[in-house]
Amino acid sequence: MRWGLRTPFKQGNPAVLALLGYDITAAEKVTDVTLQPESDVAVIGGLTTVAYTVRAPETMPVYLGLNGSS
Repeated sequence: MRWGLRTPFKQGNPAVLALLGYDITAAEKVTDVTLQPESDVAVIGGLTTVAYTVRAPETMPVYLGLNGSS
């Protein structure tokens, strides 16, 4: 079943995420967001480290995906 749901899962489909036990509405807060680029100049294909803290009311799987094309 997971393989058949792979595309809608990667797209962040809320119904599919719920079916697989994820609750995208459970995160109360995303805090302490920092971006650390590999260099001071933006380069296509370059790397940037993103760090953040997510708080939730209980221990649970959380899906932190991006919507849209990537």
